Formats: sequence, structure tokens, C-alpha cells
Amino acid sequence: MVYFIIVLAYLFGAIAVIAVALIGVSFTRTQRDRIPMLRRLDGKKLQLVIIAVACYLLNYALLASKDILTMRQAVDIITLPNGGIAQRATDERFKNEIQNRAAQLTQEAFDYFRAGTRDLLAQRYRDATLNYSKSVSLIPTMSGYLNLAVSQWLMEDLKAAEKSLRTGLVVAQNNGDKEFVAHFYGNLSFFASRDGNQEEAKHLISEALKIFTQNNRQSSIALSLMTLGALFTREDNYDEALKYFKRARAIYDSIEEPLMHGMTLIINRCISICTSR
Repeated sequence: MVYFIIVLAYLFGAIAVIAVALIGVSFTRTQRDRIPMLRRLDGKKLQLVIIAVACYLLNYALLASKDILTMRQAVDIITLPNGGIAQRATDERFKNEIQNRAAQLTQEAFDYFRAGTRDLLAQRYRDATLNYSKSVSLIPTMSGYLNLAVSQWLMEDLKAAEKSLRTGLVVAQNNGDKEFVAHFYGNLSFFASRDGNQEEAKHLISEALKIFTQNNRQSSIALSLMTLGALFTREDNYDEALKYFKRARAIYDSIEEPLMHGMTLIINRCISICTSR
């Protein structure tokens, strides 16, 4: 009902604007001869004035009624057990409020996230950390926690980075987003390895590899294989490490990107180390 009234109000408003425009415009004889409808307007400026005023009044009345209806929908009158009455906010009003607030929070979270990205790319890691922290405090997002962890990592605050990764992993699992789950697994494998838990590290990166393989994420597959190779190297299992390094190199060689060429050089160095053992 409210939306119908709004449409009618703008329709009458448009008619009023057109009528006012026609009152103030003079047409040449050639234009009148070419467009028969213009000839019908001759001597009818008074009627156009009446139409314009009437449509403006209708526009105002409809918009006013829309506001009244909206206010009425905001609350209901309820009868109390003692016979009194009270006003109760309606479900529709509550829905509108939370939608408006959600839109506001979404914009604020995005603004902080975007500012954090600018700071990260400019190597202002402390500022990036602050902005990403504000973003996830408003809306806990997987992207926000991942970038927050990267910023903290680059600040060498590894304890905070691990905490952000674990929090982001929970968000990703709750959202059912396997792709982000895999990225969090891959990053957390570093901390497991750092703490001396090689088996957990290999398990985490292997789980990430499964997901990346299912989604055909070639660069992520290669990076996971490379990480597994590095983990086996730490165990002095160079034969096993060599298998993963060679698989990673084959993928990097197939990807025609400058960054992949750099990764191939790193892989070749790792392979050289393994073969010399």
C-alpha cells in the first residue's frame, strides 16, 4: 500500500512538472504544424495552471499520507491486562531498523577494510592492523581476519596473527566456505610447524590441498605442494620432499605469470638442495 502511494505521488509530481514546463514554453508555428498536439494547447494556459496546481496538491497529499501510514505501521495499540492500553513496535518496524543498521555497519566495515588494504599495500602495517581490527569488530568476516593476520604477521606479532587465523577459521567453518577454510589451514600449518608439531602441520596443509584440488586452484595447489615439500625437508626426508617440489614446479611452469616464474626459481633451488643430499 505504501509503495503504491509513493508511485502515485511521483506520477502526479511528474505531471505537474510537465504542465509547468508547457506553460513557460512558446512553440513556433512550424512546431505547431508538425505536432498537432501542440496546436491543442493554444489558449489553454489556464487549464495547464489548474492541472499543475492540482497535481502538486495531490503529490503533497499522497506523500503526507505515506508518512502517516508509515508512522502507523511503526507501532500497534495493545490492550493491557488491567484494561489500559500501550504502544508496541511492529515486526515491520523492527525489520526496517535492523536492515538500516545492517547497511550502516556493512558500509563502515567495508570502509575500514579498504583503508586497511591501502595501508597494507603501502607497508604501513600498524595502521593496517588497526583498520582491519575495526572492520572485524563491526562484522567478523573471513577476509578481514585473513588480512588482519597478514598485517600482524608482517609486524612480527606472530601470537596475534595465529589468534586471528584461528578466529577466521571458525568464521569460515560456520559459513561453510571451504575455500577460506583451506587458506586458514595453509597459514596455520606454519604455526604448527614452528611449534614443532610436524604431523599437525602436514595434516593441515594436506587438508588444504584436498580443497584446492577440488576447486582446481592451481596456484594454491602448487603452494600447498611446496609447503609439504618444505615440511618433509625439515624432517630430512629429502626423497619425499623432492616428489612434492617436482609436482609444484610442474604446475608453476604451466602458469604464465611473472610471479609464477619467481616461484619456479625458488622451487628449483629447493630441488637442488634435495638432490644434493
